[in-house]
Amino acid sequence: MCAGTIIMENSHSSQPKFCPECGKPLDDNAEICHGCRVLLKAPPPRPEKRFWKALPMILIAVLVVAGGAIVLDLITFKNVDEFRFPEFESHITNTTTTISISHLGGDPLPRGQDPGHFSILVDGVDQTSSFVGPDFFKVGTTLSYNSSSIPKMVVLVYHSEGGGADYILKVVNLGEGGS
Repeated sequence: MCAGTIIMENSHSSQPKFCPECGKPLDDNAEICHGCRVLLKAPPPRPEKRFWKALPMILIAVLVVAGGAIVLDLITFKNVDEFRFPEFESHITNTTTTISISHLGGDPLPRGQDPGHFSILVDGVDQTSSFVGPDFFKVGTTLSYNSSSIPKMVVLVYHSEGGGADYILKVVNLGEGGS
């Protein structure tokens, strides 16, 4: 037998024990032969570090979570920055059949078919082209319209860029006789 780790069999028997290497008698609980210094019992196995065993799974989990976050970002937030609702404040008045819309503050708005344009509905009919004033409605400008009858309602509608959704900027009920 070669020198090294030797595990003794029959360690619980009542018979005298001898070193399997040199043959000298051994104590019942001997772990090393005092004659030849051979190790009689195997040392307990060294525990493997759990971190190194778990590392591949940890890396896979991190990659899955990061990949999922990227995909979620691409799907849900792709168009968030593409649309910004305009800030706009106006004052709409009428004197019998004449409607005046004054731009008091906020973003400038183009009329017509430009991206991000607005339209003016008078009693449900698009009258944008009938209003007199600049094509680019900005702070300090006024648009006016002479109606053939006394208008009851004016609605300003913003049409988002790219033909997306339409948003109501303002609704004014002028009533039966105007305001």
